[in-house]
Amino acid sequence: MRDENLSSIVGVPFVSQAVHPVYGTSVSQRLYAEEPLRPLNPDYHSVLRKRLRQNPRALQYLHAEGFDHETISYFGLGLSTPYVKRKNEQEQADALVYPVILRDGRFGNKYGYYNIPGVTKNPAARSGWMSGDARTYYALVRDGPKRVFVCQDVKDLWHL
Repeated sequence: MRDENLSSIVGVPFVSQAVHPVYGTSVSQRLYAEEPLRPLNPDYHSVLRKRLRQNPRALQYLHAEGFDHETISYFGLGLSTPYVKRKNEQEQADALVYPVILRDGRFGNKYGYYNIPGVTKNPAARSGWMSGDARTYYALVRDGPKRVFVCQDVKDLWHL
């Protein structure tokens, strides 16, 4: 359950470098110069959310981590569809999927992934991953002063 007295919180998970290795700009410069994302495809997103609702082991994991149905819905959590990686011909499936939340509170068309031990098939990383550049993730969007919460893991934001 989220605290209604909090002002907007901007989550910046997993920032490990002060300077971007390719662009040479600081992380803070890159975060505010992000390319706009396309709107989320609601049909595809509903498939991901349905996959999570139909997987009792994944839901059990989330509930054990302290996430109720309201939090799961608020953050648009789902499970990834099966995908065969060209690089190694391994199928990946059933990673916890979360869409990036934009500054205006809408879901953007970019997903982060999180390994659910015993559920995710051939995870790309031990905990979480996302393709491309790091993105700003807005956990709570409200008018007023903004607070930045830098965390190691996106799940830390879901607990607020």
